[in-house]
Amino acid sequence: MHLLLLPLLLVAVDADFTGKVIAVKYGDSIVVLRDKEQVEIRLLDIDCPELAQAFGRQAKKLTSDLCFGKTVTVKANGKDKYDRTLAHVIFPDGKELVHPGISWVR
Repeated sequence: MHLLLLPLLLVAVDADFTGKVIAVKYGDSIVVLRDKEQVEIRLLDIDCPELAQAFGRQAKKLTSDLCFGKTVTVKANGKDKYDRTLAHVIFPDGKELVHPGISWVR
């Protein structure tokens, strides 16, 4: 009998981190700079219209107005099929980045 030993793969565990919002891609997708690494974040539990859909550009602008250039805490919870970090985004005052009226609850 032969034993086959496979190398142990170390997988990064999602962890909370703080960083600066450096880009807004869509109403529900932002980019946060963490230690010189750009991390694309897909906001959990909401869905915004795509840019080509009705109110898509307004959703992106609202997200940008709320968080662009601000330091936020990212509460990561896995990855999606596009390798974006799924997360809740929290402002320093404890409020969460959620859209009043231009997103759907998922």
